[in-house]
Amino acid sequence: MLASQRRLSREVNRAQGSSRSRSSSHTYSGKYSRTGRSSGRRPNNKAPFPAVAVGLLAIVVLGSGVFALTRSKSKTEETETVIETQAINPNAIQKDLYLDYSAFKKDAELLNLKGMTEEEVEDFLRKSYQWNIVIKNANPNIQYFSMPEFPEHKENSSSDDGVDDQGTEEIVKVANTLSDVSIRPEKTEFAIPDMMSDSIHNFVGQIFTNYKENMATESSTEESSTEKEKKKKKKKEETTSETESQVIQADYVLQLPDFSDKVNDYVNQLAIVWKMAPQNGDITSYNKSTGEFEFGGTKDGYAVNVSDTAEKVMELIRAKNFSGEVETVGSTVPASTASIKDKYKIIASVTTKTTSNELRNTNVKLAAAAVNGTVLQPGEEFSFNTVVGQRTAEKGYKPAAAYNQGEVVEEVGGGVCQISSTLYNAVFRAGLTTTYRRAHTFAPTYVTPGTDATVSWPGPDYKFVNNSKHAIGILSWYS
Repeated sequence: MLASQRRLSREVNRAQGSSRSRSSSHTYSGKYSRTGRSSGRRPNNKAPFPAVAVGLLAIVVLGSGVFALTRSKSKTEETETVIETQAINPNAIQKDLYLDYSAFKKDAELLNLKGMTEEEVEDFLRKSYQWNIVIKNANPNIQYFSMPEFPEHKENSSSDDGVDDQGTEEIVKVANTLSDVSIRPEKTEFAIPDMMSDSIHNFVGQIFTNYKENMATESSTEESSTEKEKKKKKKKEETTSETESQVIQADYVLQLPDFSDKVNDYVNQLAIVWKMAPQNGDITSYNKSTGEFEFGGTKDGYAVNVSDTAEKVMELIRAKNFSGEVETVGSTVPASTASIKDKYKIIASVTTKTTSNELRNTNVKLAAAAVNGTVLQPGEEFSFNTVVGQRTAEKGYKPAAAYNQGEVVEEVGGGVCQISSTLYNAVFRAGLTTTYRRAHTFAPTYVTPGTDATVSWPGPDYKFVNNSKHAIGILSWYS
């Protein structure tokens, strides 16, 4: 019995010497004790050892890297202290800082920023709300409303090689009310972009900048770490009960910026895009069978009230309803009921004489027919090459004299410049604005020198814009 106990003691002591990382819930002594009622029999000295050894090995393996253990100096009793290790992110806040973000989410609890990085705080705040504010176009005549064409910033292409490119160019840029409009709304609605995203980034950046500055200040004036820890521990023990009973106060309060300027800017741009002028009745098309223009009916216009519409949007934001819809506040602009057809008259007329060249005259006749009956709405631009198209033999155009790099050559469609030049003179007399014109290298005889407009395919082209308030119609014929 004594020998068995000594062997057991040596085995346990060896196990204690080699295992310094046992769980704090286990303690061992050098004697083996039985449980239950003693029967007077000798203990089984073999069975416990494998169980003890296996148990110790399992604890050492599973506990390594998680706990650090210390052993007391007592030979018969062992005590252990558990120290948990934790990785520290230097970019995260290391103390309790509370953020009130109820401006984004009603009744939101304070957010403890401890352990969070700047990116994590931004991501959390962006997920705390859903932005989808939409402005609806409440125009009662929206079915008759057509979205304006936004200007494309591109220059007129230069003349290609092999065409008459020696004459002077005339280019005029027409002012466009949409040139300063940056939004691209739909005809029926406009989704306001998320205006809080940038504010979140700036606000969170200020929090972390402030935190780093405070930590740097504390670090430069702090006492030794030992004394500091002692004082912190003592203070914590003295104020634990008091702190638990206190209500946590926010260190930072997130407030919504004043979005009124941005909202007004968006609604101002909408008012420009969604403005519908009253249709007092205009030329709508040309009836080739009757040789007369056809006229359309009147329709009331619509104008957005900027201040009232913007206020409706701000009411949503102030109510923290970031996923709501509002309709524009606006008014109708009455159309004139006067007789439409009686208002139209010829505003300019020009006639030029052709030559006796049958082939050339065929080309002039075809180009005149292509231009005849063209209707241009207010603000619409006319392009000779777009309206007439490419002059080809398949369309009936004949080879005739034309200018090419300062020389007279045979070209399919030669002579159509007489139509573009005659049209230019009519446009000039009507007070409309020519936006692109190139003169011939040699002045033609069918118009006054300096009042011609050369054209070729695909360029140069002749263009003008209807800068009047009503639609215009063009009549063109050869006889």
